[in-house]
Amino acid sequence: LAVGILVDGAIIVVEYADRKMTEGHPPKLAFAEAARRMFWPVVSSTATMVGAFLPMLLWPGIAGEYMSFFPKTLIIVLTGSMIVALIFLPVLGGFFGKAPERNEKHEKAIEASESGDWRDIPGVTGWYAHLADWITHNPGKMIGIAAAAVVAVLFLFVQHNHGTEFFVQTDPTEATVLVSARGNISAAEKRDLVMSVERRIESVRGVDYIYANAGGNPSSQNIPVDNIGRITVVLKPYRQRERGEVILEEIRKRTADMAGIKVEVRKPEGGPSSGKDVMIDVNSDDYVSLLQTTGQVRKHLDGMSSLRDIEDTRPLPGIEWDLDVKRDVAQRFGVSTQAIGAAVQLVTDGIFVGRYRPADSTRLVDIRVRYPSQDRGIHALDQVRVATSQGMVPISTFVQVRAAPQVNSIERVNAHRTYHVRANVKPGLNVNAEVAKIKKWMEAQTFPHNVHVKFRGADEDQQEAGVFLIEAAFMALFIIAVVLLAMFNSFYHASLILLAVILAMIGALLGMVVMGQAFSIIMTGTGLLALAGIVVNHNIVLIDTYHKLLDSGMNPIEAVIRSSAQRLRPVFLTTITAIFGLLPMMMAIEIDFAHRTVTIGDPFAMMWIQLSTAIVFGLAFSKGITLGLVPALLAYPHRVRETGHGFLWLMGRIFGWPIRAIRNRGRGVPRGALQQPAE
Repeated sequence: LAVGILVDGAIIVVEYADRKMTEGHPPKLAFAEAARRMFWPVVSSTATMVGAFLPMLLWPGIAGEYMSFFPKTLIIVLTGSMIVALIFLPVLGGFFGKAPERNEKHEKAIEASESGDWRDIPGVTGWYAHLADWITHNPGKMIGIAAAAVVAVLFLFVQHNHGTEFFVQTDPTEATVLVSARGNISAAEKRDLVMSVERRIESVRGVDYIYANAGGNPSSQNIPVDNIGRITVVLKPYRQRERGEVILEEIRKRTADMAGIKVEVRKPEGGPSSGKDVMIDVNSDDYVSLLQTTGQVRKHLDGMSSLRDIEDTRPLPGIEWDLDVKRDVAQRFGVSTQAIGAAVQLVTDGIFVGRYRPADSTRLVDIRVRYPSQDRGIHALDQVRVATSQGMVPISTFVQVRAAPQVNSIERVNAHRTYHVRANVKPGLNVNAEVAKIKKWMEAQTFPHNVHVKFRGADEDQQEAGVFLIEAAFMALFIIAVVLLAMFNSFYHASLILLAVILAMIGALLGMVVMGQAFSIIMTGTGLLALAGIVVNHNIVLIDTYHKLLDSGMNPIEAVIRSSAQRLRPVFLTTITAIFGLLPMMMAIEIDFAHRTVTIGDPFAMMWIQLSTAIVFGLAFSKGITLGLVPALLAYPHRVRETGHGFLWLMGRIFGWPIRAIRNRGRGVPRGALQQPAE
């Protein structure tokens, strides 16, 4: 992106200097005049581009931290390019510049565009000058064509868009295989189960190497509570294998029928980490309602064929024995709770009495006293006797034993006990569409009043990023408007340039449809912000030239035609360089100069496809429209003053006689007297 736009200022200065050298000026004077004449256009265009990126520095959250390098890099690069274009380039051009060889045809073309008869301009520029002449005499028709194009694009996008997504879906280069199993499994059994999965994976084509870790770490974030191990799978280089998604799907198929264990294949997140596609928090202080609601949500997700890798953080099935001491009974027998606890420890872990260090070890070893193994366990608890003043009394006299659901850990979020329900959306389906279905189901449920169910993860981050990008867009447009007002001192001309920004954004939507891409909240949204600054740059050059010609006393309509013809080349060049700079990103082309290879569809390049698509199509669409629309809107106020027709006249030119009918009715023309005018 930086490569495509940093040359804009240099192109504007060099193009003007080349024009002056063609007119006969020496290089030093030509470049000095170019730097002086184009100083404010270059400064203003750079300021608007920087202004478009400034709000992104305030981006909060994980997404903002992840994308912070983007505005910082471009602001630094653009500032440097402005300094080079206005200071270093004129100096270098004055020393090393060389006036082109005299070309009578070229000189006549420049003279015709500057002060001669513009009808004598040859080539593409001359054709465009004649088009601009037609546009200035028929602004209503041009505005109608532009409006129809905008409506058509919006209709096409509404009918054929591919939905939205939080971040770009890239092809993975590695994956993590999570192995889960339930039960009282020893370390050796966990190792064997993980190795059985490993043996099925190692023969998959495209796998480079495997790293396995048995034991599991359920306390880690977003790891299933019944996890017993994980396997890291690294794929071969992109050119030596199939797509990563195909390989991971093969791993899923090979491990799908393994009895007693559950295998989940996770690919790394290419952007801001937000966990699984669907993440739902259920929190309540009522434990029974919490368990019931979590189970209800989990059951609904299990019934959705569009989801996979479904899990929740409810406790694993199991029991724990709770021993409640009957304090009143213990007091009658004169027995303390410590004595009762010590008696229980004799049939469990034992009573700690001290430590010692063996001669062959450097570590201390606990000394514990307990019954032999055959006399330990919950079955032996009823045989335990406690010494009292009245003799040996069974421990059941003092203790009530009851079985309770096992709880390994308690998680609280915002001071409320919380369980999580998580799932992934199957490939080929839109995540936001599936989330919308779940939200609709949740809204129809009557959960207990003391239970709160909320979406978290990617959905929450997406909402936050979407709100910020909308606010950032308004901030960027405000900054751009301030710069334009300071430069042109005209609300109307500033509005024309801002209109070009809106048209460019509509063109970006067309790109989403043509390329079959989903609207990425982060990458496409960032591309639209970048597009705002770039499009403004191109239109500033045209309108600034128009102002200079007006100041010289030229007729407004002629000024529109001449400024359009004179600025066609720099506007076209700056647009083409920006598009060509982004085409490799848009086509996911990776060029390795060290190994002299070109790769199409490289995973590392795929991350930037949606951002570059938005800018490329936005620039192309806006240039195609604004090269006709801007001259029409510049000429329209003068045509209104010449003809005396205003807004209704314009609507009549666009939509025909129905508008003229409304106008005539307003003037009191009888209904029967109204006829469609003959052409």
